[in-house]
Amino acid sequence: MTQQDDQVYGRFVHNGTSYRLNPDAGAAGPSGPILRSLHINDKPVWLIDDAYWIKEPWSENELPFDVDVAFYAFRYCLGRMTYVVYDMAEYLINHADAIDDKHRALIISEIDAAIEKKQAGWDMDVKQWQRVKARLSPAYRVRVFDGWYTMYVWDGKYYLPNMQQYMEPSAIIEITPLNGTT
Repeated sequence: MTQQDDQVYGRFVHNGTSYRLNPDAGAAGPSGPILRSLHINDKPVWLIDDAYWIKEPWSENELPFDVDVAFYAFRYCLGRMTYVVYDMAEYLINHADAIDDKHRALIISEIDAAIEKKQAGWDMDVKQWQRVKARLSPAYRVRVFDGWYTMYVWDGKYYLPNMQQYMEPSAIIEITPLNGTT
């Protein structure tokens, strides 16, 4: 990306970090924001003037969620034995509310089939797919000592929607299925 492109778009990515123009920097002058490169040992190194550029976390929200693309990616990842399984599981869990019933049913049935055929990957991969399956399954309204929560059942425990925090059944006062599920 050239300096001119940076002026037009006001954003660039370097080593996985997204940068945007600092709105408080004022006019950048005739040469635009300061983003220069030089070569050290024949490798380009970017010099970033912090007065004009602000680091920002990379946001998944820059592109809209597409359930079909997510489903194709899920199919690609199911059965793989790499870190991509965890990444895909987290992506599906984080976007579960945007996945329609048809795709939920397909994902759950494909996870079940892969696990049954022992084609879902290593044991740690199977656990990730079970987390996805639990999050895409019907939810329960669960009352504990400090209030009501929407939770999902997995491995005998009731998990919050992020599938990271859970309640042991002994801590639960009352359980009500959501959406008429049993």
